[in-house]
Amino acid sequence: MDAYLKNCIGFLDAAPSPFHAVKAAAERLSAAGFTALAEGDAWALAPGGAYFTTRNGSSIVAWRMPKEDLRGWRGTLSHSDSPTFRISKTDADAKDGYGRVRIEEYGGMRWPTWMDRPLKVAGRLFVRTKDGIEPVLVETGPLLVIPTLCCHFDREGRFGEKLDMSRDMQPVFSAGPAAGKPAGPKDLLDAVKKAAKLPKTAEIASYDLVLALCEKATVLGPDGDLICSARLDDLEAAA
Repeated sequence: MDAYLKNCIGFLDAAPSPFHAVKAAAERLSAAGFTALAEGDAWALAPGGAYFTTRNGSSIVAWRMPKEDLRGWRGTLSHSDSPTFRISKTDADAKDGYGRVRIEEYGGMRWPTWMDRPLKVAGRLFVRTKDGIEPVLVETGPLLVIPTLCCHFDREGRFGEKLDMSRDMQPVFSAGPAAGKPAGPKDLLDAVKKAAKLPKTAEIASYDLVLALCEKATVLGPDGDLICSARLDDLEAAA
């Protein structure tokens, strides 16, 4: 595998959310000799210097200063977000005891490609501390699945054609009571806080969480010249 593909795959795997993408990009820029600058500070830029700055943890700008007088400039742009489902409610009501979350679509996507696959949660939590609100990045392991009926129960071919977000696209993260056992957890935030290594008592003021596929990016084909990964649009351009 050549250096470009190796770097690209590593970046894709490190960026399950826009906030992770910015963090991964900042780490790579720092390793390449770029200097981090705070947006609100006064900058002292040296000819030939390399710099970057971030905003809100969701965008990053990097540039090199010319060694001589500026005669023009060239720039490239990419976006850190990708089509996914955002979590709108982590403790959706369920009479049958199954732990569910409510989601909303972000960007255009083919819903059926997300079904019956292990899904994780990524993004950031906003935690109340004695010093104010602190953002905390989080990425879980496999936590959820959007289940479907067996294909032979779908006689009308409804799935993939007439899906309803509130009825068919409900991620499940814990099973209902069975054989006298108690129901699983009702709030996904308990598992997300654990993944973020936060105590159960941590107070979450808000969150910005998305679903992400668990599969790793991979190179395939006889010549190893194809990439298969989620979030290729548009993270590949930023790698």
